[in-house]
Amino acid sequence: MKIRTPLKIPPETIRFPFVLGAIGVYLAFIATCHFLLLNPQIKRYAELRQKQSALNELYLQVRAADIERILNALQKEANYLQNAKQTFTQRCLPRGDFSRVINDLNRLAQKNKLKVLSIDPLTTSDKTGANYPKIRFALRLSGSYAQALNLLNDFRNMLYWLLIDNLSIVYSQPPESTINLIVYTITEPI
Repeated sequence: MKIRTPLKIPPETIRFPFVLGAIGVYLAFIATCHFLLLNPQIKRYAELRQKQSALNELYLQVRAADIERILNALQKEANYLQNAKQTFTQRCLPRGDFSRVINDLNRLAQKNKLKVLSIDPLTTSDKTGANYPKIRFALRLSGSYAQALNLLNDFRNMLYWLLIDNLSIVYSQPPESTINLIVYTITEPI
């Protein structure tokens, strides 16, 4: 087993010019490493930071454009729904104006050369949507299939809603048939 003894360098062997030379070589080595190894990496890091900043800005612009596009689409949808609600409400029959419906049904039947056997308001009424009451009417008519189709087409041109709930055609003597029809109208909300 060897015992290590500390290296003893006598002070007279250390000369000041050699120390300065060693420090100069060390500084030259550090400067060379800095310029050859670290400086390119520092420049690359700065370029990557600039690219990251540009990409972050681009991302915010794209996101803002997406949000703007979505908001515009939602605004268009809200406008469409508001217009649809307004159109629906404008075609609702004023409350208590049931004689108008009976008169219009009778007039349309006569216009299409259908014989009115009966027009009866039905007592059952439902609600459609949010508080829009439905008022039903039962019609019994006599006429041809073509005349009945013309009557149904005329329902579309009414100023108020006049919709078909039930339709049955019973053939009796050609070309005459008995047409049983249940229609309803939607009145203004309660």
